[in-house]
Amino acid sequence: MNRALTVSFFLSFSFVAACSAPDVKIPKLSDEAVKAERQHQLEQSITYQRSQTIRLAETAHPLLKLAPIACENKTRYRLGVLLHSLEQYSDHQKPAAKSLYQFDNAVQVNHVLTQGPADGHLQHGDKLVAINGSLLSGAHTTQLKIIKDALRSGTPVKLQFWRHEEQQQTTITPEQVCDYPVLLRNSDMVNAYADGSNIIITSGLMRYAEKDSELAMIIAHEMAHNSQQHIWKRLKNTALGSLIDIALITQGIVSPFINAGIGGNLYSQHYELEADIVAVRMLYKSGFSLEGIDQFWRKIAAIHPRSITHGKLVSHPTTVERVLVIQKEISQLTTP
Repeated sequence: MNRALTVSFFLSFSFVAACSAPDVKIPKLSDEAVKAERQHQLEQSITYQRSQTIRLAETAHPLLKLAPIACENKTRYRLGVLLHSLEQYSDHQKPAAKSLYQFDNAVQVNHVLTQGPADGHLQHGDKLVAINGSLLSGAHTTQLKIIKDALRSGTPVKLQFWRHEEQQQTTITPEQVCDYPVLLRNSDMVNAYADGSNIIITSGLMRYAEKDSELAMIIAHEMAHNSQQHIWKRLKNTALGSLIDIALITQGIVSPFINAGIGGNLYSQHYELEADIVAVRMLYKSGFSLEGIDQFWRKIAAIHPRSITHGKLVSHPTTVERVLVIQKEISQLTTP
């Protein structure tokens, strides 16, 4: 056994010694320099993520304000602010976040939406103390629940907050919006989807949709999936197909849930086109420019040529169909 270990060690040492080393000498880095650069890059990363979150929220704001037209009874009231606290950041981000925002235990205003209810009342960095006399304390989620409960009726709320070490007070009337939170997911995948309650946009798609009108089209498309109940309809169609499969199996006919698959995908391409049409109407009603929004799918086609003829497997129409349907809807909306 010892001989085997000796031979193994000798071979490993010989292997490492025979490997080619770099020609240029790598300078030794001090612990202080590494720590400082890590802090700098973490602060840059947090600042960039904040800018992406703000862009997403500002773009979604006019669309969510279409409530209740765009979402019927699926609405809520909000102040039109983005809030954050140290608790939201990961352990390795916390030192950088604390340096950037001087966090304590209070929930802070991260951003005030343009032309939102809090515009002119609150500003970035304000630390919320109380709402309608109820102190905001405890975990981040606890404080958010206190705020949400106070906003539930839609009546004006009194806010106490700290700004530059001075306690202030203001009264804000919340706005009614579609209750489809638009969330940013940190992923390089170019993707967006709706789950019936939320709308998820990846950071990869944010980088890909360079124009705000393109991003707005994507958000509106996912809102349409929720408002048109496409997820529920697909589940219903799948369930109906499953019933047929079960009936066939009880009769001794092998049916590996083929009908369930057919039901789930029966109208999937139509749902996508319907979501595109409803999205264009949402953009038109909310004041976005419709010029060039069809170009997004042409960009997708250029990078993914298969989408020109095959769509996204069987669930999505081709980019050709999507562009033409969008163009036709724009023409109908804008032609006198």
